[in-house]
Formats: sequence, C-alpha cells, structure tokens
Amino acid sequence: MITQCKVTDDLFSYIKENINNYGKSHNTELAGNIKNEYSFMNHQEKISSWLLPIISQQDSLRVLYDEMRKKFHPEPNKIFIHDMWINFMKEYEFNPIHVHYGFLSFIIFVKIPYTCEEQQKISPGKNSNNAAAGKLEFITQLNITELLPVDRSWEQLCLIFPSSLMHCVYPFYGVKEERITIAGNIKFML
Repeated sequence: MITQCKVTDDLFSYIKENINNYGKSHNTELAGNIKNEYSFMNHQEKISSWLLPIISQQDSLRVLYDEMRKKFHPEPNKIFIHDMWINFMKEYEFNPIHVHYGFLSFIIFVKIPYTCEEQQKISPGKNSNNAAAGKLEFITQLNITELLPVDRSWEQLCLIFPSSLMHCVYPFYGVKEERITIAGNIKFML
C-alpha cells in the first residue's frame, strides 16, 4: 500500500529555499551507496505540520494507523517524524534493497534531473526487458515488485508507505545534476 500525494506549493518552496540547510552526515544510519546524505531533522516541525494530518485523512493510511496502534498497550494516539534526511544522489549512486524503521516512511521528490525516456536511451540496460535506470522499486513479502517510473514529472510529489516495505533506488546515467529527495520515518509516540 503506497500512497502518493502532492506537496503544497508553500512547503515545496520552503524545502527548496532550505535545501542546503541540513545537519550532520547521516551516511552511517542509512543503506544508501550515496556520498551526500544528511540529517534534515531541523525541518521536522514544518514538514510534520503538512505530512502527519495526511495520515488521518487518507483512508488506506488511516486503516493501517488504526491496525498498528492496536498492537500497543495502552494504544498510542500520537505519531511523529522520528528521523528525516536529505539525499543528494549523483550519477551511478544507488540505494540497495532496504527497509525503514517505524510504521510509516515517506519520500519527497525535490529534484529529479532526468526523464525515463532519456534514461532508457542511454543506460547500460537500454535493451533490457526490465529497464530500471533511475527508477524506484518496491518489493512485497510475496516478491511481487512495483517499478515506479520516477523522473522529473515526480518533483513535488510525496510517497507514503509502510516502513517494512522493501524498496531500492536504481542508479541513473549521463546526468551530472543531483537527484534530491527527502526521506523519513514516522513512529508512534509511546
């Protein structure tokens, strides 16, 4: 269950204005084979004020929220962004298959400097029956995969998904600009 929503214009402007206002290196906390990954927790309040209400408004997320909170005694009634970071992904860098911690995670697509069509033409897998350059792939427990065609048309979008859902990000090619995303984990306040 992956939910997609659009980041408000005001929040997206704020993110772009503060793109270089990040914290310490976050590499040791993350699976990414990405050189530049930094804490973005100094913007927790601003992003939380937009993101957390969506969980109670989206039916599929609300169902998951209700199911998960019943596993705790007493049941928690608040959630918070536990961890958040920004990735500046360069050509050839990637995120191997991994999961997150918490009960929900999110990715905000800030800058994607390519189109799927461009990647298809120049990637080493251009003749593959499963061209994946620059894409995001989710893998369920039943090994069913969903390959998402992430490109510049995804800028300003946010994905919210169960933290336990395995996923990976494939490298992109032939582009010197960085792919910029913000990701994080949401937990219950116990």
